[in-house]
Amino acid sequence: MLLIKFLIFCFCFTGCVREETVHQNQPKYSALSGSHLEAKWSNSISFPLTLKYGTNFSTNELMAIENSANNWNDSVQNEIHFFDIQPSQVSEKVHVDDYNDTELGVYKLTKWPTELPPTALAITQIFGEKIQTSTDTRLEIQHADILVNFENFEFSSNGGFIGYDLETIIIHEMGHFLGLAHQDSSPETSIMYPTIGQFTDSKIPKEIDISNILAKYSVTNTRNESNERETDRQAVVIILELYSNGQEKISFKYN
Repeated sequence: MLLIKFLIFCFCFTGCVREETVHQNQPKYSALSGSHLEAKWSNSISFPLTLKYGTNFSTNELMAIENSANNWNDSVQNEIHFFDIQPSQVSEKVHVDDYNDTELGVYKLTKWPTELPPTALAITQIFGEKIQTSTDTRLEIQHADILVNFENFEFSSNGGFIGYDLETIIIHEMGHFLGLAHQDSSPETSIMYPTIGQFTDSKIPKEIDISNILAKYSVTNTRNESNERETDRQAVVIILELYSNGQEKISFKYN
């Protein structure tokens, strides 16, 4: 089985900006389709994932995080307990690479890292390995974090009308955290719909989300790797960006 270092897998919510402004001062990537790649947590990492929250979230903001985690757990009747939420001593770090540590976290950033586009509402960053075998190519997740851009955006966590709904954003990002891709449906039928507006309110996994997550982590979906043969090794960076106009760009950078 081929183990290829997979550096970063970022899912971004972005504000209303022209697409050409997003990659200023950013590395150049080749646009490729990545929706067919299977991404899931390594079999060596067991659920529940201990997701830690930064020290600077308010009580209402923390409630939004806890509700999102509970809604993922409840969506499958706790057949799989995805998340346990615990406090962290970490609030924010200088560079995105610094989050590749021993702690899975969701962080409120009041100073957005310069490596990231300032138009992103939030980013899910995933570290893992790209595995290419004689039968398929997949991404094995080994570490992930959710970063929320409080420097450039306002968020609502108490049902208010000012800012983006934090719980809607967090539950979507948690879907990416678990390895779900965007769902080409509608906001009413999937929380993984690839766009979000300031007044979007979608806090509960829908039927298609539940079906997809159970298919990914069901006991019956175990893989027989004994006959798989290694075919290639290559480091890769994957960036997935979302725009408020509904456009989506998936980019790969190979080293």
